[in-house]
Amino acid sequence: MKKATKTFTKSAIFAVAIPLMALLFSDLAMAQVATSAASKVNQTLNGFLYVVMSVGIALFTAALVLIGYKFAFVEGTKFSDLKGVLIGGVLFGAAGAIAGFLVTGA
Repeated sequence: MKKATKTFTKSAIFAVAIPLMALLFSDLAMAQVATSAASKVNQTLNGFLYVVMSVGIALFTAALVLIGYKFAFVEGTKFSDLKGVLIGGVLFGAAGAIAGFLVTGA
């Protein structure tokens, strides 16, 4: 009878110790998974930032080309006629910088 009690005590210790160890090691594993997920999110946002900045630069350049063309070749063009194009180009061009501040937190 006494032997069965010792075996029960060992199995009770293992029954408690093994799940606690598994819980401890699963915490470490989840930390690695969370780091991996954060890295993937960061990589996705950096890709988005690159696209937004590229499109912003292209739109700003196109707006400046349009303004320059109208000033050079269209007679009677005043700056006030083109201020909407200039303001839109600056706003869309600055969208890349604004997205950069939001993504990097700088």
